[in-house]
Amino acid sequence: WRERVELAERDAGIAADDVERVRNAMADGAAKQRELDTAEQRAIAADRIVVAAREELNKVPARRAGLKGSRASQDANLQLAQLNIDRCRIRSPIAGVLQSVDVKPGEMVASGRRVARVVGLDRIEVPLLLPASARPDVAIGDPVVLADAAIESRQWDARIARIAPEDDATTRTMTVYAELSGGAVPLAPGRFVRGTVDAGDAAPRQAIPRRAVRGDRVYVVRDGRVQQREVKPAFNLAGSIEELGLPDTAWVVLAEPLPEGDLVVLDGSRSLPVGAPALAVGSDGNALRAEAIERRPPLRAEERVP
Repeated sequence: WRERVELAERDAGIAADDVERVRNAMADGAAKQRELDTAEQRAIAADRIVVAAREELNKVPARRAGLKGSRASQDANLQLAQLNIDRCRIRSPIAGVLQSVDVKPGEMVASGRRVARVVGLDRIEVPLLLPASARPDVAIGDPVVLADAAIESRQWDARIARIAPEDDATTRTMTVYAELSGGAVPLAPGRFVRGTVDAGDAAPRQAIPRRAVRGDRVYVVRDGRVQQREVKPAFNLAGSIEELGLPDTAWVVLAEPLPEGDLVVLDGSRSLPVGAPALAVGSDGNALRAEAIERRPPLRAEERVP
């Protein structure tokens, strides 16, 4: 800016000399008023440049002082940030495995922002959907067996820790939360599992093959004749029941047992005339004698799965 002021002053001096020469020439009659006006305009423009250059030169000390103050402020902020770094420690509220980090080194982190995700496997909660009708039979603390959807043999033992207070009106289901502790083969969060809940209060129930039920009715043989009985299913059960000696894997558990002595016709899809005489034949193909039927206890299945 000093060099600019010097150059501007020289330019202004030349413009002033030019005005003086034109004025002398005009006095001798060798110049006109228009030439004098043009020379004075150039002189005024040169003076204006000198004034602007001097103003900028006079601002330099104030700018230097302001920059020194800004630098001192930034140095103070740097020292404060270094003190914060020295006394700052990021600790996870739980023990687990570091899955991801959301920030990079040197990035400014606001208070309350998540910096990392830690997954703890010591205690895992699994939500399970059960039929809404099972609510009276399920209680906190009931055992749950979780099985891998892909590997059936991989299972985990858990217990019900919480029960949702409301039912889903759309799916007619209730949500229970099974809690388990991490074992040798931990259950990874996000894995699909199938849960089997054992009711805390077991009660004896009768189970008949699903194929024997036709429209909430079953055919039975009693006193050598075909009869029909209305049945009220409590719930369905999947799997084999070895005690009954049948190959069926789909069962209907009855809310109320059939009268003692009724022999259930396994194939309920056939239409049989009620009252027609019939010979009861067991699942092994042998005819059942009356005295053998009287000695045989009613076949029952213990209710385990709501």
